[in-house]
Amino acid sequence: MDVSTWCEQNNITKANYYYPLKRVRQMYLDQLPEAEKPAFVELPRLKTERTATVPEVPVMCIKNGNGLSADIFSSVAPLSGRGI
Repeated sequence: MDVSTWCEQNNITKANYYYPLKRVRQMYLDQLPEAEKPAFVELPRLKTERTATVPEVPVMCIKNGNGLSADIFSSVAPLSGRGI
Protein backbone atom coordinates (compact mmCIF):
# COMPACT_ATOMS: atom_id res chain seq x y z
CA MET A 1 0.00 0.00 0.00
CA ASP A 2 1.43 3.40 -0.88
CA VAL A 3 1.72 6.28 1.61
CA SER A 4 -1.06 8.35 0.04
CA THR A 5 -3.59 5.53 0.34
CA TRP A 6 -2.55 4.69 3.91
CA CYS A 7 -2.78 8.33 4.98
CA GLU A 8 -6.18 8.70 3.37
CA GLN A 9 -7.50 5.56 5.08
CA ASN A 10 -6.16 6.72 8.46
CA ASN A 11 -7.23 10.37 8.09
CA ILE A 12 -3.77 11.92 8.43
CA THR A 13 -1.77 14.18 6.16
CA LYS A 14 1.45 13.09 4.49
CA ALA A 15 3.30 15.66 6.61
CA ASN A 16 1.97 14.00 9.78
CA TYR A 17 3.17 10.66 8.39
CA TYR A 18 6.66 11.72 7.27
CA TYR A 19 7.67 13.94 10.20
CA PRO A 20 7.63 11.18 12.87
CA LEU A 21 9.19 8.76 10.36
CA LYS A 22 12.06 11.19 9.79
CA ARG A 23 12.62 11.55 13.55
CA VAL A 24 12.62 7.77 14.09
CA ARG A 25 15.08 7.23 11.23
CA GLN A 26 17.38 9.93 12.59
CA MET A 27 17.21 8.39 16.08
CA TYR A 28 18.35 5.02 14.70
CA LEU A 29 21.10 6.62 12.58
CA ASP A 30 22.38 8.48 15.65
CA GLN A 31 22.70 5.15 17.49
CA LEU A 32 24.83 3.49 14.79
CA PRO A 33 28.48 3.01 15.66
CA GLU A 34 30.75 5.38 13.71
CA ALA A 35 32.12 2.52 11.57
CA GLU A 36 28.64 1.69 10.28
CA LYS A 37 27.56 5.23 9.36
CA PRO A 38 27.44 6.03 5.66
CA ALA A 39 30.42 8.07 4.49
CA PHE A 40 32.07 9.24 1.30
CA VAL A 41 35.59 7.93 0.96
CA GLU A 42 38.14 9.24 -1.54
CA LEU A 43 39.61 6.37 -3.51
CA PRO A 44 43.22 6.73 -4.62
CA ARG A 45 43.90 6.58 -8.34
CA LEU A 46 46.52 4.09 -9.47
CA LYS A 47 49.37 5.56 -11.46
CA THR A 48 49.48 3.02 -14.25
CA GLU A 49 50.11 3.44 -17.93
CA ARG A 50 46.99 3.06 -20.01
CA THR A 51 46.88 2.70 -23.73
CA ALA A 52 44.67 5.14 -25.59
CA THR A 53 43.32 2.41 -27.88
CA VAL A 54 41.80 0.24 -25.12
CA PRO A 55 39.24 2.08 -23.00
CA GLU A 56 38.86 0.88 -19.42
CA VAL A 57 35.46 -0.70 -18.76
CA PRO A 58 33.87 -0.36 -15.31
CA VAL A 59 33.52 -3.60 -13.33
CA MET A 60 30.59 -2.19 -11.33
CA CYS A 61 28.13 0.66 -11.65
CA ILE A 62 26.10 1.84 -8.64
CA LYS A 63 22.94 3.84 -9.44
CA ASN A 64 20.23 5.37 -7.31
CA GLY A 65 16.68 6.39 -8.15
CA ASN A 66 17.63 10.07 -8.58
CA GLY A 67 19.85 9.48 -11.61
CA LEU A 68 23.16 9.54 -9.72
CA SER A 69 25.70 6.85 -10.53
CA ALA A 70 29.24 5.80 -9.73
CA ASP A 71 31.42 3.59 -11.93
CA ILE A 72 33.99 1.38 -10.21
CA PHE A 73 37.00 0.34 -12.30
CA SER A 74 39.33 -2.59 -11.72
CA SER A 75 42.28 -0.18 -11.44
CA VAL A 76 40.97 1.26 -8.15
CA ALA A 77 43.22 0.16 -5.30
CA PRO A 78 41.51 -1.37 -2.24
CA LEU A 79 41.66 0.60 0.97
CA SER A 80 43.92 -0.93 3.57
CA GLY A 81 43.20 -0.85 7.28
CA ARG A 82 39.89 1.02 7.01
CA GLY A 83 36.49 -0.52 7.59
CA ILE A 84 33.68 0.67 5.38
